[in-house]
Amino acid sequence: DPSAEVRRELGILLADDVDVELDAWSVGLDARLRLDSGDVEGLAHGLVFQMRRLEGRLEEPRDPMVSIEWPRLWVLLGHAYRDELRLGGRAMECYEVALDRLDAMGPVAVEASLSLAGLEVSMARLELRPEQHALELEKAFGHYEDVVSSPDSTLGQQVSAGIGKGLVRILQDDHQAALEHLRKAAASTVVFRDQQAAICKEAVLVAMEGAERAGAVAMREEGIEGVGLCDSVVEY
Repeated sequence: DPSAEVRRELGILLADDVDVELDAWSVGLDARLRLDSGDVEGLAHGLVFQMRRLEGRLEEPRDPMVSIEWPRLWVLLGHAYRDELRLGGRAMECYEVALDRLDAMGPVAVEASLSLAGLEVSMARLELRPEQHALELEKAFGHYEDVVSSPDSTLGQQVSAGIGKGLVRILQDDHQAALEHLRKAAASTVVFRDQQAAICKEAVLVAMEGAERAGAVAMREEGIEGVGLCDSVVEY
């Protein structure tokens, strides 16, 4: 297992007295490797401990130019709460800290926005109050838009965000807008090779949900509205 070997080497490295920046980088890399490999047992609590330890190290006399990339660690902590403990609310708080309090920038901001949007959609699905349901969907759409418009997002992240925007519009029963977002995402998958199968599966599942939802609404509508919804089912 390559990730286990890298983690072993990190353990050897940290056995020595390393500076706080390298220490923080190693903590983040270890968390990332564990998330990628699915080895997340104990990760959330362990990462909280490590972040507190790093805060303590910053209180020691040090070079004033030394800094820690706190937004990155908060995003990783959010992933740990989401993937290990299934605590979506706590994960959202971590992403919001990274974005709003710590002013995350670049790829870290993109990762936080994409993750936050996905959880906001999940929250909207569970929300029974119409106003709060609508609010969560608009927040998710805004975060997906942040990803699409960012020059630091990868093509894969842009495609996922485009699919996410389509899903939001489906849940808002705006099927014409949803189809437009999905068409754009589908066009991008033609040139996208990395993780193409996973991205295509994601798009297909969203399109199937759109067709099912449009079809259900079409059964209740009459006249031109019903015909338009039936057309949307075919287009999905």
